[in-house]
Amino acid sequence: MGASRVRLNRSSLVWIGVWFLLGVPRLALADDSTYRLQVVRADGAGSCPSASVIEHEVAQRLGRNPFSDTGERGIEVMLQRTEAKWLAKLYLRIDAGDVDSARLIESDAADCEELGKSVTLAVALAIAPELPPTPEPAPKPEPVCPPALPLPAPPPPSTLHGEVSLRALFSPNLLPHSSVGTSLAVTLRGELVGASFGALFYPESELHSARAHLGFGVSAGFASGCLWARVREPQVWSCIGARVGALHSVVYAPEPERPGDRFWWAASSELGLRQHFLGRAFFELGAAAVFPLLRHRFEVDASSNPVYEQGPAVVEGFAGLGLRLD
Repeated sequence: MGASRVRLNRSSLVWIGVWFLLGVPRLALADDSTYRLQVVRADGAGSCPSASVIEHEVAQRLGRNPFSDTGERGIEVMLQRTEAKWLAKLYLRIDAGDVDSARLIESDAADCEELGKSVTLAVALAIAPELPPTPEPAPKPEPVCPPALPLPAPPPPSTLHGEVSLRALFSPNLLPHSSVGTSLAVTLRGELVGASFGALFYPESELHSARAHLGFGVSAGFASGCLWARVREPQVWSCIGARVGALHSVVYAPEPERPGDRFWWAASSELGLRQHFLGRAFFELGAAAVFPLLRHRFEVDASSNPVYEQGPAVVEGFAGLGLRLD
């Protein structure tokens, strides 16, 4: 029996192919030839591939399954582990009268995987010597990460906010004499438009004449729509709205004919300036024009001129302190 030996390293698969082409008798059989494969795993070689694994890998290399339990020719493989290496002995029985060809493959690898690949290639080349050795697989390309999608832009901050202010009022002609009042105003606004609402109060202003002693005051609620200019500081706004409330009348002398409050309502227009300081606090100044839509006449008797009657237009000024509420 002839024998030859190959020692494996990381690039030995190609040399196994050359070795089989030059050193193994060519079987030169038709593609439909069949073979009996026997694999013996000695002590220590239990991790090496079994006969079914080698048959499967050889069939994948050849593109067909050349093995059969009743094959005309035999291939025997003995796998074993010594103290320092892995060994594989291949016996190729071509015909009953021929001398067996034996080959020895050695591997110094830590496991039997490399020896199993070499045995698979050797068996495939013994069946089909024209089969080229399988090249080493190309390295897998690095995975290409898709470009990161831009994060959606955060929603713009809301510009809607509230403001509250306490105002001091002054009017030279709302009541019979120049009078001072107060109001509480609440504003809800965006960047350009807003709404203002609240309440105002003018205490009684007394009127003395030769015929009567009277007192007049006003309390009302108001609501307005406002526009704000595109300026930063001081802020400028204008509002148009309405006031609804009561005109208070008190008759001290003579005896009143119809005492009590009178329904009062008016249209209004105002213009103001606002300057912030100390963060959210602000100071404001402004003026308003008030147009009473219901004007009451107060007379001592029907034959005399009225003691008091509101004019068709009233001027009002205001100053206040407020706070922005976000």
